Amino acid sequence: GQYGDSSYDESQYSHSVVPADGGKGLSDPSELEQFVLKEHTGYVCSICSVFRHNTKHHVRNHVESKHFPNSFLYSCPTCSKEVSTRKALERHKTTCKKQFNMY
Repeated sequence: GQYGDSSYDESQYSHSVVPADGGKGLSDPSELEQFVLKEHTGYVCSICSVFRHNTKHHVRNHVESKHFPNSFLYSCPTCSKEVSTRKALERHKTTCKKQFNMY
């Protein structure tokens, strides 16, 4: 599907990501994946054991937004706006592209 694990590649973000204040010991967003555990029915957050999803991508986003908020800053390659989660960057990039394509 649209959010399948095969389309996920952390390296596409690493050039524009810097640890923010309060990084809680993580130096790179790829380190968030250590908290995503594979189960027979999908993936689970190993921190709270409550959030489960059939895709690794969704659980990784949960770990970042709920357990490591504001740990990293992601910079938009088009306008340089900084946001605090990879999901926020994905949302921003869709509107940013539309704005820049208008001119």
